[in-house]
Parts: sequence; C-alpha cells; structure tokens
Amino acid sequence: MPAKTFELPKFLTKKVAGEAAKTVIEMLRTPMWQEVLGNPKLHIVILVQKRVINSRKHSPGTILSHILYEHTHDDELAELKTARKQASQHWSGCAKRGTNTMAHLLFSDSSPYCGSVKEEGLVAACYGVPSHYAEMIASFVVQTCIALSQEQLLQSRRKSG
Repeated sequence: MPAKTFELPKFLTKKVAGEAAKTVIEMLRTPMWQEVLGNPKLHIVILVQKRVINSRKHSPGTILSHILYEHTHDDELAELKTARKQASQHWSGCAKRGTNTMAHLLFSDSSPYCGSVKEEGLVAACYGVPSHYAEMIASFVVQTCIALSQEQLLQSRRKSG
C-alpha cells in the first residue's frame, strides 16, 4: 500500500461538509427565502487545506487546496465548473470577499463571476443566484462547516474523556 501523501482536516470531513451544505440548502427552501430567491439551481464548492506529508514535488508541510465537497443541481457540469473556478480564484487570492471581480488578476480560463468567501482557512463558492446572495450563501456554508466541525471535536472529547 503506497504511503499517504497528504492529510485533510480531522473534524471537517466530506460527510460533515455535505451536511453543512445540505443544511443551508434546506434553510433556503423556507417560504421567506423562496420569496426572495425562488427555487434556485445552486452549485456549491467547498475547499479546505490539504497538507502534503511526503512528496517529491512539494516539501513536507506544504499547504494546497483540496475540493472537499461539491453540490450541483441536475448534473449541470458547466455551472459546477464555474463554482470550482470561483473557489479556486478565492483560494489563490484572485478574488476577495465582496461582489467585485479583480479583473487584473484573472487568467484566460478564470470566472468573472463572484460569490465566494474565505473564512478561517475554508473557501466556499456558490453559483446560481445573484452575486450578493451567492456570497451570503457561501458564508452560511462556511460558518455551518465550522460549527459542525466544532461539534465533532466536542463529541470526540466526550468519548475519550
């Protein structure tokens, strides 16, 4: 069995990230949000830190981005790719919080759309609604990931203590 080459966060797993995204999506199905957003086709991407353990290409301890979870509506791949680009651009510093694109940092394959946030080492991007709502939804997803990860930590302490 080959040696493990990277490590992902211990308490923010793919399952936890999925629960966070689904929780936010369910919240958006309430009458209040339906009145504001209608029934949007959301595409959400969550990036986390991936720590390289041993690699010829990267030195040990190098931190890279990793797609932990993706949600797409009806397998709309083009829209999901846009959300991936948004998340990647935010991770690399080519986008910042807010609804303005940093045009001077875009590459030929970059997305001109906004709607992502980077908070406490996590990036979430949302596509499928206007940018100001996409940013809000991405922030909800990140904060829900943080809360559920904290709950995982507390549960592990209770079990071991």
